[in-house]
Amino acid sequence: MQSGRPVNCNGYVPQSLRPELGQDTGLYNYGASTFYCPDDNGNDVLRQRGDEGRTPWQYTFDVGVAYIPSWADNNLTIKFDIRNLFNAQEVTEYVEASQQGGGSFPEAELNFKRPINYQAPRNMRLTVRYSF
Repeated sequence: MQSGRPVNCNGYVPQSLRPELGQDTGLYNYGASTFYCPDDNGNDVLRQRGDEGRTPWQYTFDVGVAYIPSWADNNLTIKFDIRNLFNAQEVTEYVEASQQGGGSFPEAELNFKRPINYQAPRNMRLTVRYSF
């Protein structure tokens, strides 16, 4: 079981706060890398970490069984594992960039807050090990 992590809003440093830098003098290379994001009126506002909520809690239940036959002098081990038995598929990451296009002429990122990563699905593993 794991709690969700904070979801952020990342944008560009507003041009008005960096007039000495001029137009896109390299800051665009970093993408939307600050907590400045547009509010409902389009004004860039400094946000706090986690202002966009949290990802969901994740629950994963793993099981496994091992068989060590005595007829093989304990040299043989057969193991079967199931990870994420109940196949939980919670979101683990969202698009956190709210802007794209560069610091001088930022545009809204249409994929903002869309899921981009999920828990690993159920999987099974059979392991046979022989020690000699």
